[in-house]
Amino acid sequence: MSLQSILLPNITSTSSTSFVCCSICFRNFKFESGLKRHYNVIKKYNMPHKDLDAILNTSLQEYKNILIQQIHCQLPLSFSRIGRK
Repeated sequence: MSLQSILLPNITSTSSTSFVCCSICFRNFKFESGLKRHYNVIKKYNMPHKDLDAILNTSLQEYKNILIQQIHCQLPLSFSRIGRK
């Protein structure tokens, strides 16, 4: 799948009405010009930046583990028994 097909998906229209639908967010538009304007905004915000590094899955998992550890350290020792009655 090419980058062009990801950024500008096909325009789909329903047969019973004159609405056109965005294939990314499924938002309906009355006119095709509104959908094209919508795609221009989506294209601006969905472009990958060259300056940013890709986040590795291992780095993301390490961050989650550190965050969970910090939360557990700040909870009281009896926290797991507080809600049970």
